[in-house]
Amino acid sequence: MPTPAYLWKYVRDNFGDPFDPCPLNPCPATDGLKTPWQPLTYVNAPYSQQKAWTEKAYAEFRKGCTVVMLAKVGVIVRAYFEPFAAEAELRFINHKITFPGFSRPAMFASVLILWKPDNPRKGCFSIIDGR
Repeated sequence: MPTPAYLWKYVRDNFGDPFDPCPLNPCPATDGLKTPWQPLTYVNAPYSQQKAWTEKAYAEFRKGCTVVMLAKVGVIVRAYFEPFAAEAELRFINHKITFPGFSRPAMFASVLILWKPDNPRKGCFSIIDGR
């Protein structure tokens, strides 16, 4: 699903202009799970593949990238997230997102997971509006 414009604005205003390894209309030769990411990366991965994208996001963070990942809140309580949690900063979105092309909000809460080298807020959480 496409990222709502106000969330893109929040990401850009708070972090800069990111690389998107999982664009809505990807180039056939590009696979964001296999290619290296850029120093600042934002990912809104298919929710059906959250585990693979979370693992990739963390691996790229360990290489020195700052990664901002939009995810369902439920991802952070999954067993597979535990090894990545200590290095993450969580920014919970205070409303259910209405994704472009839909008339109703999603049935789940969302979070921006931030992995950033030398982040003094790792292990912390905050609540954001983003709108």
